[in-house]
Amino acid sequence: MFAVNFTGKNYNRTVIPLTMAGSELEIARSMAFPTIGVVLLGGITDQNKRVPMHNSAGITYSDKSRSIRTVTSLYISEKREGYFNGNKITPDNSYRSPFRIIEKYENMIFDRLEIEGKNRFLCFKSENHGILSGSSDSGAAALGKCIQSILGDELDMVRFENDLRSVSESVGRSFYGGLTVTETDRKTAVTKTISDWSAFNDFTIVGCPFPEPRKPSDIIHENIVKSSVYEDRVNTAKERVKELERLVKEGRIEKIFEMAQRDTEDYHALIESVGVRIINPAMRNFMDKIKSSQSKFWSTYIVTGGTNVFVICHNEDLGKVVDIAEQNTLKPVALKVSTGASSLAKSTHA
Repeated sequence: MFAVNFTGKNYNRTVIPLTMAGSELEIARSMAFPTIGVVLLGGITDQNKRVPMHNSAGITYSDKSRSIRTVTSLYISEKREGYFNGNKITPDNSYRSPFRIIEKYENMIFDRLEIEGKNRFLCFKSENHGILSGSSDSGAAALGKCIQSILGDELDMVRFENDLRSVSESVGRSFYGGLTVTETDRKTAVTKTISDWSAFNDFTIVGCPFPEPRKPSDIIHENIVKSSVYEDRVNTAKERVKELERLVKEGRIEKIFEMAQRDTEDYHALIESVGVRIINPAMRNFMDKIKSSQSKFWSTYIVTGGTNVFVICHNEDLGKVVDIAEQNTLKPVALKVSTGASSLAKSTHA
């Protein structure tokens, strides 16, 4: 059992409730929501830093009860360990490993909490709940929120986001929430929210998963840059991010998602030209049926790097989209644009 002094002047005990469990001491718990690309990202600088090669945009999502999410806790133990969805993770320093982030900020956290670090290690537990796609973003963001809830203004948030990016290149989307844009100079990337989640209250996103395994995102990142027209894609993405900001100011939400559908088609045509196919025949057949229905009621669709088709519609047309999905033997899930990462009290259960 730990004997720890938590009376230090730097420790904000109102932000991070603590619990003791055997030889473990929980110091933070946070949740974050997964993401969907709006201006899709393809191409990163390298597997370690994972800085995007071009500007992009995305949204966070969950269901109405916000049960679709990642919940992560940080705790101090007598041995280095980690758990993901109940499975023990072997500590390593490989690229995309959360242990890299934890070890980097461990001493700062111990100093902030005035904890003697000898023979004590910062550890994590993380669980995904009902996520269709974008779980790496929410996982990295939930971990980041745990760290931020302790260190607060000690963090340079631009540098911190780019540290978290080593786990997921689009982490900023989940961390900040709503509709975000990420701008990059290929050395550093910065994410900002340009529209709060509440601007999308009149719209529902219908997640339609297809029963095929997802291809690793690195397959896309490694191959898309081989295209002879990749720099055209870079310029197009930059212009679409600017257009998004204009559409937000004008309150033209439909146009945002219409642009996202165009971006989906452009993006997948490009990656297919370099040998990476995400949209299978069943997905394309469903997308064509959604496109045909657009003459009867407003809708659009997005396909990112996974085998999900996300259909956006007005709330009152949800049943129409569900009917089309079920006619294609799909199991649709109604989703809403959601908030950014947030801290949880210890009494909050996943």
